[in-house]
Amino acid sequence: MILGSAELYKSCRNDKLSSVIVKEDYNKSFFVEAVELMTEYDRTINSELSSMYRSVIISEASNKTEEYLSKMATGVDKLIDIVITLFVDAIRTLYLRFKTYLERFLYEDGTIFKNEKLLLDFTGSFNVSFDRYIYTVDDPYIPMVDLNKEFDGELKNLQEKLEALYRIKNKDELINKIQDIEADMTGDKTDYYEHLRSRVLNVPYAISIAYYDTECFNAFRDGGKKVHSKVTDAEISDTYFRFNNYKQSIKDIERAKNYTEKQANIIKKKIKNITLSSKSKYYKAFKTEEEAAFKKLISKEIGVISEVCNIFTLAYGAKLDAVKESAIQDKKLLYDAIKYIRFNS
Repeated sequence: MILGSAELYKSCRNDKLSSVIVKEDYNKSFFVEAVELMTEYDRTINSELSSMYRSVIISEASNKTEEYLSKMATGVDKLIDIVITLFVDAIRTLYLRFKTYLERFLYEDGTIFKNEKLLLDFTGSFNVSFDRYIYTVDDPYIPMVDLNKEFDGELKNLQEKLEALYRIKNKDELINKIQDIEADMTGDKTDYYEHLRSRVLNVPYAISIAYYDTECFNAFRDGGKKVHSKVTDAEISDTYFRFNNYKQSIKDIERAKNYTEKQANIIKKKIKNITLSSKSKYYKAFKTEEEAAFKKLISKEIGVISEVCNIFTLAYGAKLDAVKESAIQDKKLLYDAIKYIRFNS
């Protein structure tokens, strides 16, 4: 399920900025691209789930118990690989395109850096022809989700529930217990996801799916408020130093990406290590039905991981948009300042 809308990002572009200073390449929204990637990846994951359960149904109907086990076990292991791989690929793809666009945009000409003294010596104020945002993109830990920490409590809780399987000798009793645990895991996750979105954006209130795109947008634009006032010499000075520091912003975003990739792979390993053979003292006495029930239970946890990855990826795309648009606005503002100073000197 995609947890966001692209429409806000398609409609919010400041054409007074982009038409003057931005080549077509820079008009691509990273949030929109994140939505497109998540939509494509959700189709891949759903297709894999359908294929896995279809194979299981065929195996059950044919009473081919070995094939039944093999299809379910292979399908679940493959599913966690797919979920994590697609997530890592998504944030890596977004980052690399962002880096390419921003570096090219920042250094395609040296006009601003050549006029450093002119800009920093400026006193006074002037009007500009466009409204502007105060971009709040400096915190390298927003958005951030520590996947390992996020799932640590949940996985420990699952492990504790699975301890009840250890001494069960009866096959039917074991299957029933596994199914009970699965049913307990299938509850409504709405509250969990709403609070997760708030943690990702570091806000003190829960965020519903309907407002996540807006909250992502506002989180990196000082609440979404536009500024209409004159541009002062202090703002020009701050803008110049920020423009000169975008290289560090790129490094901060890359560091967050690398950390998230690492955490995702830790979670993948932890999930794969939860096996029925490690939870049942009498595992060797059983054949296939209980193993298939166990793998189905684990697939529920993988579904939660997939949703968490979606939530982070969309916020990550929104952050990249804000940093890019902040650079565009800063460049336009500094260009206007140079023109104003030269015309009025």
